[in-house]
This record gives sequence, C-alpha cells and structure tokens, in this order.
Amino acid sequence: MFWLILFLVFAILIIFILIVKIIIYKQNLKEVKLSYMEAIKTDTNSKITISTRSKEFKNLVLELNNSLNELKILRMEYNNGNKELRKIIINLSHDLRTPITAIIGYLNLLEEKNIKLKELDIIQKRVYELKDLTEDLFRYVLLTEVHQEMTKINVIKILEDTLLSFYESLKQANLEVNISFTNKEIFVNSNTETIQRIFGNIFSNIIKYAEQKLDIKVEERKIYFSNPTSKFDNIQVGKIFDRYFTVSYKEHGTGLGLDIARSLIEEIGGNIKASLQDNIFTLIVEF
Repeated sequence: MFWLILFLVFAILIIFILIVKIIIYKQNLKEVKLSYMEAIKTDTNSKITISTRSKEFKNLVLELNNSLNELKILRMEYNNGNKELRKIIINLSHDLRTPITAIIGYLNLLEEKNIKLKELDIIQKRVYELKDLTEDLFRYVLLTEVHQEMTKINVIKILEDTLLSFYESLKQANLEVNISFTNKEIFVNSNTETIQRIFGNIFSNIIKYAEQKLDIKVEERKIYFSNPTSKFDNIQVGKIFDRYFTVSYKEHGTGLGLDIARSLIEEIGGNIKASLQDNIFTLIVEF
C-alpha cells in the first residue's frame, strides 16, 4: 500500500512538472511569435529576444535571427533595385518626351500642308502609341514612388468631378451617360490624385470600347460601370487587367490603363472585377 501511494505521488509530481513545462513552453512560443512579428514588420535591425534559459529555444531564436538578417538584406537589395529601376524609367520617360513631341510636331506640319501618305498615317499612329506608353509608365512610377499623405476622402465626389472632366470626351464618343447613386458617400483613406487616376483610367478605357451608352451605378461601397460593346469576348475580359493587354493590336492604346487602376485600387484596400454578359461589359470597383 505504501509503495502504491508513493508511486501515485511520484506520478502526480511528474504530471505536474510536465504541465508546468508545457505552460512555460507555450509562453515562450508566444513570446517568440510576438517578437518575430514585430521584427519582420519593421525595417530596423531589431532582433528576436527571449527571456527563457532553455537551450532549445535559444537555438531556435538564433536560427530565426539569422533568417531575419538574410531577409532584411534581400529586402534592402530589392528596394534599392526597385528605386534604381524607377529612376531609370522616369529618366527614360523624360528623355523620350522631347523627340516624340518633335516628331508629332513635324507630322502635324506635314498634315497641315495636305501631304497625305499611307506611311505617314502609320507613323503617326505608332508615335501616339509610344507617347501614351511613355506617359503611362511615367505616371505609374511617379504614383507608386511618391508616398502622398493619406486622408479620409469621399470617392463619390471625386467620381463626379472626374466624370465632369470627361464629359466632352464621352459626348464625342456618342455615349449617353446614365447615373444612379443610392449612396453619395464612400470614404477611404487615400489621396485625391490616386482616386482621380483610377477613375480617369476607367473612363479612358470606356471611351475606347463602349458603344451607345454608359451606366454608372453606386450601391453601398461598390461602383458599377456598364456599357454595351461588341469588341470583347469572355477570354479577353479575363485578360483585361493584364499588363500591356489590348483588345486588338490595331487598337490605339498601351494596355496599361486598367492594370494601373487595379494596382492603385488594391493599394488602398479595394478591388476591381470585370464581367461580360449579353454584350454588356461591366467593371465593378469596390472600396
């Protein structure tokens, strides 16, 4: 009987020690996790620290710190490379503007003198495409590089202003615009230039491909842009946000517009989708 009691006491003691160890291990794991999350979110040289004397945990923390150092080196190299690439694109865009503008000027001069050649029309079209591409690249890099101050703004107000600025272009494209707003306030943390760029790219795309009319509808935090078109099929709609994708190589444009719009929308926590049903193409922007 004595040995049985002694065995039970010993077993309870072992169980108690194991429970304490498990609790301590869980606390240590939580401490490592919090320290790791803090270190990975910051660009400082902070390291994971832990108060335990456990050899296993110290080895784990050492390995994690080594991995963090490698990650921060890679992040630094990536950021530096990104900045250098952006600088090259901005400089290249600036350098291309002058000769492109000069070529356009000479082409306009030939047009004024009633010199009409098939080759000149082709050259003029290609030069304008190059100009659009240069401008799109420049604006995209500029918008993604300059971190403007974020404020709480009403995107519906900017939508109305942008629509007004595109009124003449929509009219020239023979598009009847119908507006239905059930909600005239959608607030997001962003800046005016970014939202204007999003809607500007959307309207530029609509002017290229829409037919007859444009319906704009706002419901809760979603904005729907719908228009009839015979230029899309479901395969093309699936590629509409792909970089440099255009519906046809003959179409005027760079294919960057909606890709830029999507990137900017996602940066502020929103999303954009496209659908095609019964020849009605719809862009859905959700903030």
